[in-house]
Amino acid sequence: MKWAGFAELLTKGLKALPPGCLVGLAIGIAVGILLTLLAEKWGELIPSPSAIGIGMLITPSVIITFVLGGIAQLIWARTSPETEKEFRIPLASGLIAGEAILAVVFAILAAVGVNF
Repeated sequence: MKWAGFAELLTKGLKALPPGCLVGLAIGIAVGILLTLLAEKWGELIPSPSAIGIGMLITPSVIITFVLGGIAQLIWARTSPETEKEFRIPLASGLIAGEAILAVVFAILAAVGVNF
């Protein structure tokens, strides 16, 4: 639905927007700029505007996975900071790559008619 709405906006222009959307857009831009400026001073205490934006576009099931992964990483960092620092990026990269490979495999299986 989000991408269909975006396509409609591109084809019809700003008149396709419901009333008040431009005000919401202006507020969103202002909050994004403010968070970016605050991050310069307070760093990790300020949420990432990019992460917030991505969170609004992807499905809740993916967000839940992100949150659970973040909690697991926090627990890992508190219980074994040395191993967490050494292995967190390779582990996260492997999980992301593995998920992408499985998505391709599942798409191919679905295309040839294999049902689960």
